[in-house]
Amino acid sequence: MLAADSSAGPTGALRATSLAFVEVDRAGLIREWNPAAERLFGWSRDEVLGRALADTIVPASLRAAHTAGFARRLVSGDDAWPGTQVEVPASHRDGSELLVSMVVDAVEDGYVAFVSDRTRAHRAQQGVQRVKTLLNTILEHNSALITARDLDGRFLFVNGEYERVFQVSAADLIGRRDTDVLPDAATADARRNTERVAATGEALTALEEVPFGDEIRQYVVTRFPLTDPDGSLYGVCAIAIDDTERRRGEAGGSPVSTR
Repeated sequence: MLAADSSAGPTGALRATSLAFVEVDRAGLIREWNPAAERLFGWSRDEVLGRALADTIVPASLRAAHTAGFARRLVSGDDAWPGTQVEVPASHRDGSELLVSMVVDAVEDGYVAFVSDRTRAHRAQQGVQRVKTLLNTILEHNSALITARDLDGRFLFVNGEYERVFQVSAADLIGRRDTDVLPDAATADARRNTERVAATGEALTALEEVPFGDEIRQYVVTRFPLTDPDGSLYGVCAIAIDDTERRRGEAGGSPVSTR
Protein backbone atom coordinates (compact mmCIF):
# COMPACT_ATOMS: atom_id res chain seq x y z
CA MET A 1 0.00 0.00 0.00
CA LEU A 2 1.41 3.39 -0.99
CA ALA A 3 1.71 6.24 1.47
CA ALA A 4 -0.03 9.52 0.67
CA ASP A 5 1.95 12.65 -0.14
CA SER A 6 1.28 14.74 2.99
CA SER A 7 2.59 17.94 1.41
CA ALA A 8 -0.03 17.79 -1.31
CA GLY A 9 -2.83 16.44 0.83
CA PRO A 10 -4.85 13.26 0.30
CA THR A 11 -5.13 11.94 -3.22
CA GLY A 12 -8.47 11.96 -5.06
CA ALA A 13 -9.25 8.38 -4.01
CA LEU A 14 -8.49 9.08 -0.36
CA ARG A 15 -10.61 12.21 -0.46
CA ALA A 16 -13.53 10.37 -2.05
CA THR A 17 -13.62 7.26 0.13
CA SER A 18 -16.09 7.02 2.99
CA LEU A 19 -13.44 5.18 5.03
CA ALA A 20 -11.25 7.23 7.30
CA PHE A 21 -7.60 7.06 6.27
CA VAL A 22 -4.83 7.59 8.81
CA GLU A 23 -1.07 7.39 8.25
CA VAL A 24 1.54 7.60 10.99
CA ASP A 25 5.31 7.56 10.91
CA ARG A 26 7.51 5.27 13.00
CA ALA A 27 7.36 7.75 15.89
CA GLY A 28 3.58 7.43 15.95
CA LEU A 29 3.02 10.95 14.58
CA ILE A 30 0.20 11.54 12.13
CA ARG A 31 1.32 12.43 8.61
CA GLU A 32 -1.91 11.94 6.66
CA TRP A 33 -5.59 12.32 7.51
CA ASN A 34 -8.39 12.35 4.94
CA PRO A 35 -11.80 14.09 5.05
CA ALA A 36 -13.52 10.93 6.30
CA ALA A 37 -11.12 10.88 9.25
CA GLU A 38 -12.01 14.50 9.94
CA ARG A 39 -15.70 13.57 10.04
CA LEU A 40 -15.16 10.47 12.15
CA PHE A 41 -12.84 11.88 14.79
CA GLY A 42 -13.71 15.60 14.74
CA TRP A 43 -10.16 16.83 14.09
CA SER A 44 -9.21 18.73 10.94
CA ARG A 45 -6.23 17.61 8.90
CA ASP A 46 -4.30 20.79 9.68
CA GLU A 47 -4.80 20.23 13.41
CA VAL A 48 -3.53 16.64 13.52
CA LEU A 49 -0.58 16.58 11.12
CA GLY A 50 2.51 16.03 13.28
CA ARG A 51 0.41 15.23 16.32
CA ALA A 52 0.82 11.92 18.20
CA LEU A 53 -1.87 9.44 17.21
CA ALA A 54 -2.08 8.22 20.82
CA ASP A 55 -2.99 11.74 22.02
CA THR A 56 -5.55 12.19 19.24
CA ILE A 57 -7.79 9.14 18.93
CA VAL A 58 -6.65 6.64 21.58
CA PRO A 59 -8.75 6.73 24.81
CA ALA A 60 -6.72 8.05 27.76
CA SER A 61 -7.04 4.77 29.65
CA LEU A 62 -5.47 2.85 26.74
CA ARG A 63 -2.67 5.22 25.73
CA ALA A 64 0.02 3.54 27.80
CA ALA A 65 -0.83 0.13 26.37
CA HIS A 66 -1.00 1.55 22.84
CA THR A 67 2.40 3.21 23.18
CA ALA A 68 3.99 0.04 24.59
CA GLY A 69 2.51 -2.11 21.84
CA PHE A 70 3.63 0.31 19.13
CA ALA A 71 7.14 0.32 20.54
CA ARG A 72 7.27 -3.50 20.65
CA ARG A 73 6.25 -3.60 17.01
CA LEU A 74 9.11 -1.28 16.06
CA VAL A 75 11.72 -3.11 18.15
CA SER A 76 10.73 -6.50 16.76
CA GLY A 77 11.15 -5.17 13.24
CA ASP A 78 7.93 -6.92 12.22
CA ASP A 79 6.52 -4.56 9.62
CA ALA A 80 4.62 -7.29 7.82
CA TRP A 81 1.12 -6.27 8.88
CA PRO A 82 -0.70 -6.84 5.60
CA GLY A 83 -4.43 -6.46 5.89
CA THR A 84 -4.54 -6.97 9.65
CA GLN A 85 -8.04 -6.01 10.83
CA VAL A 86 -8.71 -5.04 14.42
CA GLU A 87 -11.68 -3.63 16.28
CA VAL A 88 -10.69 -1.20 19.01
CA PRO A 89 -12.07 1.63 21.16
CA ALA A 90 -11.28 5.16 19.98
CA SER A 91 -12.00 8.72 21.05
CA HIS A 92 -13.72 11.59 19.27
CA ARG A 93 -12.36 15.08 19.73
CA ASP A 94 -15.31 15.92 22.01
CA GLY A 95 -14.37 13.07 24.35
CA SER A 96 -17.11 10.67 23.31
CA GLU A 97 -16.18 7.04 22.87
CA LEU A 98 -16.16 5.27 19.52
CA LEU A 99 -15.67 1.69 18.43
CA VAL A 100 -13.77 1.46 15.16
CA SER A 101 -12.62 -1.28 12.83
CA MET A 102 -9.19 -0.75 11.27
CA VAL A 103 -7.38 -2.50 8.45
CA VAL A 104 -3.71 -1.82 9.13
CA ASP A 105 -0.78 -2.08 6.76
CA ALA A 106 2.92 -1.24 6.91
CA VAL A 107 4.42 1.29 4.51
CA GLU A 108 7.88 2.77 4.21
CA ASP A 109 8.74 4.49 7.52
CA GLY A 110 5.33 3.97 9.07
CA TYR A 111 1.85 2.51 9.02
CA VAL A 112 -1.46 3.27 7.36
CA ALA A 113 -4.98 2.28 8.31
CA PHE A 114 -8.42 2.45 6.77
CA VAL A 115 -10.92 2.98 9.58
CA SER A 116 -14.70 2.43 9.71
CA ASP A 117 -17.08 3.43 12.48
CA ARG A 118 -18.66 0.48 14.30
CA THR A 119 -20.09 2.52 17.18
CA ARG A 120 -23.72 2.57 16.09
CA ALA A 121 -23.73 -1.11 15.12
CA HIS A 122 -22.07 -2.03 18.43
CA ARG A 123 -24.61 -0.06 20.43
CA ALA A 124 -27.46 -1.64 18.47
CA GLN A 125 -26.01 -5.08 19.18
CA GLN A 126 -25.73 -4.21 22.87
CA GLY A 127 -29.35 -3.05 22.84
CA VAL A 128 -30.51 -6.31 21.29
CA GLN A 129 -28.51 -8.30 23.83
CA ARG A 130 -29.96 -6.22 26.67
CA VAL A 131 -33.51 -6.93 25.46
CA LYS A 132 -32.74 -10.64 25.16
CA THR A 133 -31.35 -10.70 28.70
CA LEU A 134 -34.41 -8.85 30.00
CA LEU A 135 -36.82 -11.22 28.27
CA ASN A 136 -34.94 -14.28 29.50
CA THR A 137 -35.00 -12.93 33.04
CA ILE A 138 -38.74 -12.31 32.86
CA LEU A 139 -39.42 -15.74 31.38
CA GLU A 140 -37.29 -17.61 33.91
CA HIS A 141 -38.64 -15.78 36.97
CA ASN A 142 -42.30 -15.96 36.04
CA SER A 143 -44.79 -18.05 38.00
CA ALA A 144 -46.74 -18.78 34.81
CA LEU A 145 -45.96 -21.82 32.67
CA ILE A 146 -44.58 -20.54 29.38
CA THR A 147 -43.94 -22.73 26.35
CA ALA A 148 -43.45 -22.40 22.61
CA ARG A 149 -44.01 -25.14 20.05
CA ASP A 150 -43.44 -25.36 16.32
CA LEU A 151 -46.19 -26.28 13.87
CA ASP A 152 -45.43 -29.97 14.31
CA GLY A 153 -45.99 -29.67 18.06
CA ARG A 154 -42.31 -29.89 19.00
CA PHE A 155 -41.07 -27.78 21.89
CA LEU A 156 -39.05 -24.71 21.00
CA PHE A 157 -38.92 -23.32 24.53
CA VAL A 158 -40.09 -24.01 28.09
CA ASN A 159 -39.43 -21.77 31.06
CA GLY A 160 -38.16 -22.69 34.50
CA GLU A 161 -41.61 -22.89 36.04
CA TYR A 162 -42.71 -25.44 33.44
CA GLU A 163 -39.63 -27.54 34.25
CA ARG A 164 -40.40 -27.34 37.98
CA VAL A 165 -44.10 -28.19 37.74
CA PHE A 166 -43.75 -31.10 35.34
CA GLN A 167 -40.37 -32.28 36.70
CA VAL A 168 -38.75 -32.21 33.27
CA SER A 169 -35.75 -30.39 31.85
CA ALA A 170 -35.74 -28.04 28.88
CA ALA A 171 -32.82 -29.97 27.42
CA ASP A 172 -34.96 -33.13 27.35
CA LEU A 173 -37.96 -31.34 25.81
CA ILE A 174 -36.59 -29.12 23.06
CA GLY A 175 -37.22 -30.73 19.70
CA ARG A 176 -39.64 -33.30 21.14
CA ARG A 177 -43.43 -33.42 21.33
CA ASP A 178 -45.11 -33.21 24.73
CA THR A 179 -46.59 -36.69 24.22
CA ASP A 180 -43.04 -38.06 24.05
CA VAL A 181 -42.36 -37.11 27.67
CA LEU A 182 -45.74 -36.48 29.34
CA PRO A 183 -48.89 -38.59 29.81
CA ASP A 184 -51.41 -38.17 27.01
CA ALA A 185 -54.08 -37.06 29.49
CA ALA A 186 -51.88 -34.17 30.57
CA THR A 187 -51.45 -32.86 27.05
CA ALA A 188 -54.85 -33.40 25.38
CA ASP A 189 -56.25 -29.90 25.94
CA ALA A 190 -52.92 -28.27 25.18
CA ARG A 191 -52.51 -30.16 21.93
CA ARG A 192 -56.05 -29.44 20.76
CA ASN A 193 -55.86 -25.70 21.47
CA THR A 194 -52.37 -25.38 20.00
CA GLU A 195 -53.62 -26.94 16.75
CA ARG A 196 -56.57 -24.53 16.73
CA VAL A 197 -54.33 -21.46 17.08
CA ALA A 198 -51.98 -22.78 14.39
CA ALA A 199 -54.93 -23.36 12.04
CA THR A 200 -56.62 -19.98 12.58
CA GLY A 201 -53.59 -17.79 13.25
CA GLU A 202 -55.54 -16.13 16.06
CA ALA A 203 -54.91 -15.95 19.81
CA LEU A 204 -57.05 -18.11 22.09
CA THR A 205 -57.64 -18.01 25.85
CA ALA A 206 -59.20 -21.12 27.36
CA LEU A 207 -59.48 -23.10 30.58
CA GLU A 208 -57.41 -26.27 30.40
CA GLU A 209 -57.44 -29.11 32.92
CA VAL A 210 -54.27 -31.04 33.71
CA PRO A 211 -54.26 -34.19 35.89
CA PHE A 212 -51.72 -34.28 38.72
CA GLY A 213 -51.90 -37.56 40.65
CA ASP A 214 -55.37 -37.79 42.20
CA GLU A 215 -56.47 -34.27 41.34
CA ILE A 216 -57.02 -32.07 38.34
CA ARG A 217 -55.49 -28.61 38.23
CA GLN A 218 -57.08 -25.90 36.14
CA TYR A 219 -55.09 -23.40 34.11
CA VAL A 220 -56.19 -20.30 32.25
CA VAL A 221 -54.06 -20.53 29.12
CA THR A 222 -53.52 -17.90 26.46
CA ARG A 223 -52.08 -19.20 23.22
CA PHE A 224 -50.99 -16.99 20.37
CA PRO A 225 -49.24 -17.45 17.02
CA LEU A 226 -45.51 -16.90 16.55
CA THR A 227 -44.54 -15.39 13.21
CA ASP A 228 -41.37 -14.63 11.28
CA PRO A 229 -40.66 -11.03 10.15
CA ASP A 230 -42.36 -11.80 6.82
CA GLY A 231 -45.55 -12.78 8.68
CA SER A 232 -45.29 -16.52 8.12
CA LEU A 233 -46.42 -18.67 11.06
CA TYR A 234 -43.78 -20.91 12.61
CA GLY A 235 -45.18 -21.83 16.02
CA VAL A 236 -47.47 -21.19 18.97
CA CYS A 237 -46.62 -19.71 22.37
CA ALA A 238 -48.63 -20.51 25.50
CA ILE A 239 -48.81 -18.68 28.84
CA ALA A 240 -50.63 -20.71 31.50
CA ILE A 241 -51.70 -19.41 34.93
CA ASP A 242 -52.77 -21.88 37.61
CA ASP A 243 -56.36 -20.93 38.57
CA THR A 244 -57.11 -24.02 40.64
CA GLU A 245 -57.17 -22.50 44.13
CA ARG A 246 -59.40 -19.61 43.13
CA ARG A 247 -61.89 -21.92 41.49
CA ARG A 248 -61.84 -24.26 44.47
CA GLY A 249 -62.63 -21.33 46.71
CA GLU A 250 -65.61 -20.42 44.57
CA ALA A 251 -66.73 -24.06 44.61
CA GLY A 252 -66.46 -24.39 48.39
CA GLY A 253 -62.91 -25.66 48.63
CA SER A 254 -63.39 -29.20 47.30
CA PRO A 255 -60.58 -30.47 45.07
CA VAL A 256 -61.51 -31.89 41.71
CA SER A 257 -60.77 -35.61 41.68
CA THR A 258 -59.72 -37.68 38.72
CA ARG A 259 -61.50 -40.71 40.13
